[in-house]
Amino acid sequence: MGPFMDAYPEVRLSLIFDDNLVDIAAQGFDAGLRIGELLEKDMIGARLGGPLQTVVLGSPDYLARNGTPKRPADLAAHRCIAFAFTRTRAISPWEFVVDGHQVEFTPDARLVVNTLPLCITAAAQGLGLAFAVEGLAAPLLASGALVKVLEPFCPTYEPLHLYYPSRRLVPPKLRAFIDFVRANAHNLRI
Repeated sequence: MGPFMDAYPEVRLSLIFDDNLVDIAAQGFDAGLRIGELLEKDMIGARLGGPLQTVVLGSPDYLARNGTPKRPADLAAHRCIAFAFTRTRAISPWEFVVDGHQVEFTPDARLVVNTLPLCITAAAQGLGLAFAVEGLAAPLLASGALVKVLEPFCPTYEPLHLYYPSRRLVPPKLRAFIDFVRANAHNLRI
C-alpha cells in the first residue's frame, strides 16, 4: 500500500481484516476483498491475480523433531496450529484432495489463532504445522524458515476479488484505489 499512499497523500485508508461476510455498503466501507466471485447482485468484482494455492507449512526444526506427514491422515499425530473465525470461534477445517475426493481435517489444536499471518509465524517458530495460502508465507518459504508438506493434497482456491457497490459514479478516490490494485495485483501477497 506504500506506493498507493505516496501517490495519493489525500486518501485515507482503513484496512479492516474480518473473516465474516460483511455488507460493505451497510457497514460504510467503499470496497472489500473476497475469495471467489460470488458477490451480491449490486456489487462489481475485479479479479486480483490468479488462483490461491493452499499449503501445509512447518519449520525445518519442527519437521526434524516430529517427522514429515506423508498423507493428510498423518496430521492427527502432529501439533497443528488452527485458525478460528473471530465471530464464531469455530476452527476452520483444513481442506485436502485425496484420491479425487475433498477431505476435511479439523485440527485438535493446542494453539488457536484468528489470523493466518499468526498461524504462519507460529509455524516458523516451530510450534507446529499450519494450513494457509502460499502467498502469505512466500517470504518465509523463500528464506527456508518454512517448508511445504503434503503438497500433492493441497487444493487451489478461486482468485481473490476486489468488490465494490455498482454505482453509476464511482468516487475518484475509490476509482484510483481500484485502478492501483488492479495494476499491482501481481505484487500482492495473499
